[in-house]
Parts: sequence; structure tokens; C-alpha cells
Amino acid sequence: MPSILSNAQKTKSNDKEPKSVFKMNLSSIALNHYSFQYEYVIKARQSVCLGFGFSPNVSLPFKNTLSDAFGDNEDAARAIETTKFSKVTITPEYRFYMGRHNAPQGFYLGLFARLF
Repeated sequence: MPSILSNAQKTKSNDKEPKSVFKMNLSSIALNHYSFQYEYVIKARQSVCLGFGFSPNVSLPFKNTLSDAFGDNEDAARAIETTKFSKVTITPEYRFYMGRHNAPQGFYLGLFARLF
């Protein structure tokens, strides 16, 4: 997934690896979703992240399935077609990096929760 990467700070011990990283997911914009993530390195192979996502004026999920099931009812069909909502997601995450590189580069295992 394409993203924009911005380094906020460099570590004191190694100027090549950032201490904190801000990311924006570019591919999600095509789906009318705006997603940002901030990652902060707490140890050489560990980091914590906080993600934020926003989807304005989204149609109902499974809209076609709902229309097939309830489309004969005019009130239900109108409600299915006109219902829009905005969705906000917050995702805290802990990452442990497994590869040769220190955080925030390479392969990692992550534990996260998504709040929406």
C-alpha cells in the first residue's frame, strides 16, 4: 500500500533510522477513506503506533445485498439508497520487529485494537 513517509526525529545512536514516523495511506483515498499513522520507536526492535482513519459520507455496507432482500418495500429501498454515514477509526498498536533492521524498518509482528 503506497504511503507518504515523513521522519520527525532521528535516533541519537544511529542517524540513519528515524525515532518517529508519520504515514499517510495514499491508496485508501480512492475508496474515500483518509488514513494516517504515527509510529514512535521505544526500543531498538519495538515501537508503538497510533492510527487514525476517516471516511465521510459512506453508503451502507452490502448495499446491493440489502436491496435484493428488501428492495420490494419502497420505504426500505429509499432508506437503503439514501443512508449515508461518516466513519472514524482509531487504531493503537504495539510492534515487535523481527528482521535484521531495527524499528521502524522491516518485518514486524503487531498487536492492535481498532476502535470505531
